[in-house]
Amino acid sequence: MDAKRWRFRSALLFTAGNALEIFTYIFPSLFFVTAALANALKQMAMLTSSATRNAIYKSFAKNSNNIGDITAKGEAQIAVIDLVGMFIGVTVSKCIGMSRHKITSAFLMVRTIDRQSPNPSILLAHPYLSLYRPVLTARCRRHFLYLQRDPQCGL
Repeated sequence: MDAKRWRFRSALLFTAGNALEIFTYIFPSLFFVTAALANALKQMAMLTSSATRNAIYKSFAKNSNNIGDITAKGEAQIAVIDLVGMFIGVTVSKCIGMSRHKITSAFLMVRTIDRQSPNPSILLAHPYLSLYRPVLTARCRRHFLYLQRDPQCGL
């Protein structure tokens, strides 16, 4: 299982679900259909995300028996970030008002930032996580263990 790809797919599903929730506000006559589809997409995204999260936590605890500690810290971070995100969302919504154009613009801006934010962390972590980019990890392993120069390794 390539946890990184499934994690990315779940983030796209969640974004699509959030977009449909915005769509319910813009077109209230289609509320039932769009709300049901939005919730279905978000639930599929959450299920996929939680399934890949365990594989990622396990890769962090590869050489030790501290999977419980890593899982607790990861879940605590998720809870804190969710609360901070809700606070920012409520604050921004109070500032911009209920205009459909402003809400859509704010959604697009936040989603653009959200899609770009994980890239630096993934680029920094890829040599250390075997679940991320398995082919590149194998190349880097050959690069260091067998002294075979590989320009794509980037290290």
